[in-house]
Amino acid sequence: MTRLLKVQLLFVFIYVGCSQDQSLIITADNNISNRPEQLDDGWQISTLNEENVDINKIENVLALIEAENYDYLRSILIVKNGKLIFEKYFIGDSAKTLFHTQSATKSIASVLIGLAIDRGLIGSVNDPVFMFFPEYDYLRNQSNNEITLQNVLTMTPGFEWNEVSTFVTSQENDNIIGHYSNYIRHLLSKPVIHTPGTFWYYNSGCAILAGGVIKNLAGMQPEEYARRFLFEPLSITNWFWPGLPATNGLTGTHGALYLSARDMAKIGQLYLNGGIWNGNQIISEEWVHESTQTYINIWGDVGYGYLWWTRNIASNNAFYADGFGGQQIVVIPDEAMVVVTTATYDHLFEMETNAHSHQREQIWEIIERIVEAN
Repeated sequence: MTRLLKVQLLFVFIYVGCSQDQSLIITADNNISNRPEQLDDGWQISTLNEENVDINKIENVLALIEAENYDYLRSILIVKNGKLIFEKYFIGDSAKTLFHTQSATKSIASVLIGLAIDRGLIGSVNDPVFMFFPEYDYLRNQSNNEITLQNVLTMTPGFEWNEVSTFVTSQENDNIIGHYSNYIRHLLSKPVIHTPGTFWYYNSGCAILAGGVIKNLAGMQPEEYARRFLFEPLSITNWFWPGLPATNGLTGTHGALYLSARDMAKIGQLYLNGGIWNGNQIISEEWVHESTQTYINIWGDVGYGYLWWTRNIASNNAFYADGFGGQQIVVIPDEAMVVVTTATYDHLFEMETNAHSHQREQIWEIIERIVEAN
C-alpha cells in the first residue's frame, strides 16, 4: 500500500478535502464516445456505444453540470455489463487520485463482516454484540445485552445517540465525542432507549463496532484484513485508511477510507456480480444478497441494509454506499450498471445545515439521468 499522507487525523471526515481550485475543468478526453484509458488495474474497457448507452443523454448530463456550475464534482464513472465505459474527472483529478469516500467507508466495513462470516470467524449476525468485546463486559447490562450484530449492521441497536440531529462538527455530536475518547467504549456505555431492532437512527459508531469485531476476531486491524482478503483480490494497490488514535489506532471503518474512483467502482461491480471479480469468488453471493436487502424503511423509497443504503432510481431498485458530500457507489442490478461519483465537501462546513442535502439531491439527479440513458 502506498501511503500518501503521514499524518494522524482525529477527525478524518473534516480536515482533509480538496484544496484545489474548484473552477470546473473537465480534464479527461472531452470526446465521450472514446474508450476510458486502459490501465493495468483489472478493468475491462468498453464504450457507451458498444454497451448501448445513449451518448446524447450522457452529453446532456455534462451540459447540465456545466450549465448549473456544479463545481464541487470531482469524478463520474459508469460501468456497464462489467466494463468501464465512461470516466470523467474534474478540477484536476485523475484515475490516480485518491478520494475520501467519507461514510461510503461504512459499506466496506459491511464487506469485511461478510468476509469474516465466510471464513468462519463470525458464527451469525444474530450473535450478541458483547460476545465480540469481552474487554467491555463490565458495560453489559440488561438493556444492551440483547443487541445483536445484525442490529449494529442495520443501525438499530437502540442506543441514545446524537449525530444527525446536530451539526456535523458540533461538540455535542456523539460522533465527535467518540473521536475524542475510546469510540467503542463511548458507544457501548450509552443507555439503550429503544428496543434493539425497532428504531433506526444514523449512528457512525455502528461501523466502528463492526471494525472492532474484525480486529478482535482476526487479530489484525480492519485495514490489514481488507488488504489480504478484499483489496489484493481486487488488484487495489493504492489506498489510505487511517486509524483512530484514541481508540487504540482502530481503523476508521466509519468514514476514513481513501480510494481511487476506479477502485470504488470495483467494490460496486463485485457486489453487482454476486461477489465475483474477474472470475474469482471473493465474497459469498449469499452475503451480497443478505447485506443489500432493505431491512428498515427510512423515508420514501430509501431504506437500509447492512451498512448499505437502498432506494429506487429511474424505476430500478438499487443499493449504494453513501458518503458525505456526494461520494457514491451506486449499483443498479437490473441495468447491470455501477455509477460512481466523488465531490468536494469542505465548502459545506461553511454553509447552512441543509447544504449537504441540497448537494446530494443534485448528484442524485445526475445519477438518475445516467441510469435513464440505458
